[in-house]
Amino acid sequence: MARQAAGVTVEVTNLTQYKQALRKQGVDGAAKLVRDANKRVALALLPLVTSAARGLSAAAAKVLAPSIKAKGDRDGAFIIEGTGSKKPGHIHAAAIGWELGSKFKKQFPLPWVGNQYSSTLLPGHALGRTVESNVDLILDAHEREMENLWAEVARRTNR
Repeated sequence: MARQAAGVTVEVTNLTQYKQALRKQGVDGAAKLVRDANKRVALALLPLVTSAARGLSAAAAKVLAPSIKAKGDRDGAFIIEGTGSKKPGHIHAAAIGWELGSKFKKQFPLPWVGNQYSSTLLPGHALGRTVESNVDLILDAHEREMENLWAEVARRTNR
């Protein structure tokens, strides 16, 4: 599997072919195995992102840090910010304000970084910087989970 960092995501190339090979094995519950593996990858990064959010300010620790969640599905591992409302799909605007900063709102004293993406700088005061500085951890966690997944497939198919 080739690996590369791209934007705020860490892209694992050839993942589609990997999932196709897994499906060809005919293992019951293969989709759940992939989802669970991806969630564990996200969970490996979660404490680092929440710690970075807590380090921004007391207010960010109160608003942003609790809104950060780990999610895994068949397409990858995700860190989601701005959650926590009881309304499905609702985004906590203050959490996003702490992550990206603001040009005008004094309640978010961090500088605005929402449009400052480049090939060497990821936007965000907590998530972007944490992903950027932990690409190897993310890729190693993903590689370890995929190896464990194949071991489980071999166990289930007695190969």
